[in-house]
Amino acid sequence: MDYSTRYHALCDDTKNSNSSTAALRSTIHALNSCFHFVFFGALDHEGIYKEEEQEEHECNIAASVAAVEEENEKENVNFYKYLSEFCKEESCAPLNMAIREKAMTYAPFGRKVTNIIHCQQQEIWDCGIACIQMILRWIRYCSISNNIIDSSSHDICGSTVPLTPEEMEDRSRIQSVIGTDSIWTIDLVMLLDGIICQSIDLFPPIDFQSVMVSYLFVSRKLGIENSHKSLSYYKKSFRWDECRVERHFNVAHERHLPMTEVRNLDMNIVIDLVSRDDVVAMALIDNNVIRRYDEEPELDWYGKYVYDSNHMTFSGHYVLICGTSSELRDISRAKGNKSKDKDGKQVCMVIKNPGSTEPFELLTVDLFERAWKSKGTDDDIVFIRAFGKQHMT
Repeated sequence: MDYSTRYHALCDDTKNSNSSTAALRSTIHALNSCFHFVFFGALDHEGIYKEEEQEEHECNIAASVAAVEEENEKENVNFYKYLSEFCKEESCAPLNMAIREKAMTYAPFGRKVTNIIHCQQQEIWDCGIACIQMILRWIRYCSISNNIIDSSSHDICGSTVPLTPEEMEDRSRIQSVIGTDSIWTIDLVMLLDGIICQSIDLFPPIDFQSVMVSYLFVSRKLGIENSHKSLSYYKKSFRWDECRVERHFNVAHERHLPMTEVRNLDMNIVIDLVSRDDVVAMALIDNNVIRRYDEEPELDWYGKYVYDSNHMTFSGHYVLICGTSSELRDISRAKGNKSKDKDGKQVCMVIKNPGSTEPFELLTVDLFERAWKSKGTDDDIVFIRAFGKQHMT
């Protein structure tokens, strides 16, 4: 017999008994009241508690969302301030704000490519140095020309030319300045800044009286991301890299170098910038994403297959983005799934890959973005702008 049945039976027996006293009946009625209070009152209290807890939880979520939105707004303001300074055009910020509102509908007509002569890296670790040397070739070219390129030319993507003896000497100087074969993006930024400030000697020297050069470093994390130490790519030298990288970032912040954090840089902005004839970008990508596609291009990338960087080894690699193309023949040749380009955008990225023997490579926007925003890259990208001063007139 359960507690409730026994309780009611007790009440009935008590009422029918001639020997019952008023005190006993009063006691039972008191117990009845206590039973209802303890049992049903506890339920009511628990319900009120849960309701208050839910309200508090919802308030915390709302506060978190508001904080994130406020932080994102600060990031956007900061980014567009730096972007305006980078382009040195008053129209730059509103132009790119408008592009964001177009929600990836922008597509450049034909090829929009900056003519850069490709070179290969010399070691397995010096892809970043090779990218800097391609940039130096371009800057030297800009110092003696107005950098106006005929975008209708079929040879616009340039060619591959081995490093000259002078460039090999430059490479030795650059390597001694960096001082490590475990290169992070901030190492390359400090190197690039030293070249622009002419604190690093190059041969032949660049005539900075004839060329304007600026850069902007954008990253999801301006500093050390401690979770990277778990990646085999970083693990071996992370402890030694940490001190150097922190020192570089401290100096960069003290000198107010052009760099800013953006949690999720819109790919549309990247496309807009590198489509200009005076802008290129050096990006850190996960090379294993590209290799994965090369090995199994028939994977259902937009169906059952989901790329998960947590289950793949990371392989950092620097490439140079020198433009975009919306020509159908380029899109058809581009690596990546063409059946469903991102938001229907029919445009591909033109890449200078120092690890390739080809003068240029074509990647779909989606494949490039997967590689660029993979775990381990911090979405690192450095925009570089260069043009001859005669281009200003």
